[in-house]
Amino acid sequence: MYHLRAHYGSDNALTSIQVYVNFRTSDWYFFNDAVMKAENVRFIPIDREVVSGGYVHEDFAIEIDFETLKRMPAKDTLIKLKGKRGEYVFSTNKYLSSAFLAELEKRNI
Repeated sequence: MYHLRAHYGSDNALTSIQVYVNFRTSDWYFFNDAVMKAENVRFIPIDREVVSGGYVHEDFAIEIDFETLKRMPAKDTLIKLKGKRGEYVFSTNKYLSSAFLAELEKRNI
């Protein structure tokens, strides 16, 4: 599961945009990197924990720039997660990206 979030500074200026990921699985991946084709992104680890039933939660953010966000509404965007014990690919929904972009543009005008 993922969601898009924006961070604003004390002056209400946009400081960063993130794809925040709550990854739930029955095994560790130990994610430490993310790749989006032709985009520059930054992986930010947040938390890892084991919950009841042996399920693992890995929370992290993938920081993207505004130009990347502007390209995401054109089509569903694939993001590859890389970890010590494997890789996983998921896609962001173009309609969610479009709505998020519209809200940011409205707020920043």
